[in-house]
Amino acid sequence: MLPKKRFSAEQIVVVLRQIEVLLSQVKSALAKSDLFAQARIP
Repeated sequence: MLPKKRFSAEQIVVVLRQIEVLLSQVKSALAKSDLFAQARIP
């Protein structure tokens, strides 16, 4: 069921941008951890 409250296009764009930023932060964090993990392996 869809919620009764409707979101405006601007609100949807803002939320999508926030999610995109969070995903990029997670990806960069994972990439850094992978680099550190690889550096520790001889």
